Amino acid sequence: NGRSPRSLASPPALRAMLTNLWVPMVRKFVDSIDPQLLSQIEDVFSKIPSDVRVGPWAWMPTIMLTALYHLVALTAPYAMETYRPMSDIEVLRGIRWIGFALGVVGVGLVVRQYGAWVMSSWTMWGWTIATLRFLVGALGIVHLQRVLTFPSLFANFVTVSVWYVGLVPGLLVLAPKGDRWPFIREWVLSPLLILIHGVNLPFSFADWYLQPVRLELFDLWAGVVYSLIYLAFYLGFLDPAGVHFYFILTPRKWWATAVYAVILAMAWGVWSKMNEWEAGLSSATEFDAQDVATAPNEPQWKAQSCTKR
Repeated sequence: NGRSPRSLASPPALRAMLTNLWVPMVRKFVDSIDPQLLSQIEDVFSKIPSDVRVGPWAWMPTIMLTALYHLVALTAPYAMETYRPMSDIEVLRGIRWIGFALGVVGVGLVVRQYGAWVMSSWTMWGWTIATLRFLVGALGIVHLQRVLTFPSLFANFVTVSVWYVGLVPGLLVLAPKGDRWPFIREWVLSPLLILIHGVNLPFSFADWYLQPVRLELFDLWAGVVYSLIYLAFYLGFLDPAGVHFYFILTPRKWWATAVYAVILAMAWGVWSKMNEWEAGLSSATEFDAQDVATAPNEPQWKAQSCTKR
C-alpha cells in the first residue's frame, strides 16, 4: 500500500499535531524560562533509550488512552449516583490539623532540597492531596474530603509500589557498577526520599483509618479520573519538555498498553482491599458501640466515632 512501517506507528493526524504544533510550543515555553534548562533535562534523562523519549505514539496505547478518557466521561452519571459526602466528626479536627501541618512541612523540606520542579511529579501530587485531605477534613469540607479519599490512597500506594518494584531496580541496572552504592545512598536511603516514597503511604492511610468509610463506585471513578488528569499533564507537558520521570508510561511503545492495564488493575485491587478492611473495622466498631451503649460514663464523642462512617 506504499506506507512505511514508521507511518503505521501512530495516527497520522495525532503525529502531525504533536510533532509540528504542540511539542515545539512546550519546548519554546520551557526555553523562555531558562535557555539552559532543556539541555540540562536532556543530560538527566539521556540514559533512557531515545525511542522511548521521542518519536510517534504507537497505535495500541493511543487507542487505549482514547477509550479510557471516553469511558470516564460516559460513566460519570453512574458514579455520581453512589456519591456520599463524608460525615463531619469535629473531635477529629485537631488531629487532622496536625496531619496537615506535617504534610506542609514535608512539602517544604522536599522543595527546599530539590527545587519547586519536584512538585510536578506523581509522588508529590500524591503527598499534596493527602495533605489537602487532612486540611479539608479539619475544616469540615466534607464533599471535597470524600472526593480526595481514594485518589489520596491510590496515588501513594502507586508511588511506593512503582518506586521500589519498578524504578529503583531499573535505575540500578542502568547505573554503572562502580556507582551503584553511591546511587543507593542518594536515591534509596535518603531520609527525604524515604519520607515521600515510604512514609507517604501510612500518612495517607492514617486519615482514612481515623474515619473508615466504605468506598463506592464513585471513589474508584475519582481515582481513575485523578490518574488520567496526571497522565494528561505528564504526556502533554512533561514528556514534550523531555522530563521522563516515568518512562514506562510512554505511549511510543506497544507495551505501554499493558502498563496502563496494570495501573487500572492496581486501582481495582486497592479499592477492593480497602473495602475488605473497612468491613472488618465496621464489625469491630459495631461491637465497641454496644459496649459504649452500656457504659453511660463514656464521653459522647466516643459513641459518635463508633457509629459514624
